[in-house]
Amino acid sequence: MSKSYNVAVVGATGMVGRKMLEVLQERKLPIANFYAFASARSAGSQIAFNGKNYTVIELTPENITAQPLDFAIFSAGGGTSRDFAPLFAKAGCIVVDNSSQWRMDPSVPLVVPEVNPDALKKHNNIIANPNCSTIQAVVALAPAEDPEIAVALLVVQGGLSSSVTPIAREIIGDWFDLKEARVAAGVQDMDWDVFFKMNGEEREGLASSVSAIRPEDAPRLADPKTERIQ
Repeated sequence: MSKSYNVAVVGATGMVGRKMLEVLQERKLPIANFYAFASARSAGSQIAFNGKNYTVIELTPENITAQPLDFAIFSAGGGTSRDFAPLFAKAGCIVVDNSSQWRMDPSVPLVVPEVNPDALKKHNNIIANPNCSTIQAVVALAPAEDPEIAVALLVVQGGLSSSVTPIAREIIGDWFDLKEARVAAGVQDMDWDVFFKMNGEEREGLASSVSAIRPEDAPRLADPKTERIQ
């Protein structure tokens, strides 16, 4: 007889939380008991999962220990993860956190299963996952030796259209030797200065996250390339 698990989703009524429920159903994880946690505002409401309706439980320290849990999947923001993930972990539950709270904590493994599954062998009941852009980057970089991340930024006035796309490709081709580098091209319709400042922070965060996932293969981060397309 296959083992089944007691599973909680924290932030179950939010957009990401509801998507997590969909994925759990699609993957057919063997679940013995399911618990949906959310804030006091959503507590008492009903949520559908695996053909049944469940009453949403208010996220409080008392309610965490009211039932035995094997896994808790968090998507309720960094503050909630900071305050409540350790309580689940202390109760013997393994937390998988989708917020930024634990990503740079050296005691918490930052895991992308397709890239560094061995990191799951050592944890203190809290496991972090990177943000969506980092996950895509490390999966693409996984086969590469001594990878270099090159971020190309194109700011398009009036938005991206079929006439602009060939120009964007030509510019990126001029910037990088496409035979030697993997290029992530972001085309955004927003203010130039704001976008540049945002990118400076985001690209450093990307490099730090990739280094945490692949410490033996820390990637070099190329200088960002920027250009405005009229």
